[in-house]
Amino acid sequence: MYKWNIKEIDELYKKYKKMADSSNNIEIKRKYTEICDYLIYLLEYYFTYLEKDSVVTPYDNNVPSFRAVIKDDLKIIKNYGMYAPLFRNFNNQFDGLVINNPGNLQHIKTSPAGIVDMSNSFFQNFKGKFYDTYSEIAKKFPTHLQFRKLSNNYDSCGNTHIVRHTKMVYIDIGKNNTLQDYISHIHESSHAISALLNPEIMWDYNKYCFNEVDSLFFEMIGIDYVGTRINREDDALAIKRDTFIDYLYCAMLVCVKLDMYNTLNRDDLSNKKKVKCFYKKELDNDKVAVNNICTTYIHEIWHYVISYLTAVELYYIYMKDEEKALDLLYKIIMLKGLSKEEYLNKVRELGIIFGEHIKDYYNLIFEDKIGKSYGKKI
Repeated sequence: MYKWNIKEIDELYKKYKKMADSSNNIEIKRKYTEICDYLIYLLEYYFTYLEKDSVVTPYDNNVPSFRAVIKDDLKIIKNYGMYAPLFRNFNNQFDGLVINNPGNLQHIKTSPAGIVDMSNSFFQNFKGKFYDTYSEIAKKFPTHLQFRKLSNNYDSCGNTHIVRHTKMVYIDIGKNNTLQDYISHIHESSHAISALLNPEIMWDYNKYCFNEVDSLFFEMIGIDYVGTRINREDDALAIKRDTFIDYLYCAMLVCVKLDMYNTLNRDDLSNKKKVKCFYKKELDNDKVAVNNICTTYIHEIWHYVISYLTAVELYYIYMKDEEKALDLLYKIIMLKGLSKEEYLNKVRELGIIFGEHIKDYYNLIFEDKIGKSYGKKI
């Protein structure tokens, strides 16, 4: 039931290709060509990742080269450097803190139909533009949603594919029979909602730092909701803790990278030994952390941390005033056509103080006395 309709995609490709070939209008031809290119990508993606194997790993295992990482990092820092203080503030608030990993989630029986039913009931709590848009997307789930079995090495994975200039949205969800299956679907559905509300959102590169706010906000609320519904509050809390640890670790990596790029000169940056020596000193010879920082592109984690800090603030507003939080989220989603600096300033003007409640959130999810009573039931 939940599997991409490849025949439909192929037929759409032929249709738009014919329209592109027959049009004399350069702008229309360009638009149809873009649609065709993405439909070809979807076909290739399906047969490479979704249909090729019954069990797949979600990410490419190729390790990036030392020089490629540095080149890409410097580009991101140059373009989005105004966000660097937010990483510093997040990292500094927890400097020296050691948090133990909460461990693996319990295996439970999940089904595609059950996962979709859970998302349906969850988004019904947000009557209005969010639920109406979700309902529009959900009608296409039978042919535009794909579930795939993950390898044991991964807890979660999902992708939302939006075909530009259309309302076509294709979602694939990694499934490993844990509570995370439900959360992954809520996360990706949130991206789909935003893409229909603001069709250019996925191509607005100036807005890169805020393109996970929607999914992380609904994910936070969804974890509370699903954990309560299926009586897995412990797993829900573990997911929240694991997510916090992950983004704090990402913030630390970014800060160490920023220190390295500020300290070493251009000649030093071309010397792998000197770079690794700097990292070893800063990371107390933690081999895993050094390997991670050498092979991690900043662009892979930068936007997640900023979006997470934004989502935490929205989450705290939601605890007091649901309507206000949803209105602010909608305003953030609908921001468009701004520069990188203007996006940051606009979100601040909405009343978001990045990192204001991050320590409160840490105390909320890590203090034992709170236990299962954390969060807000909806």
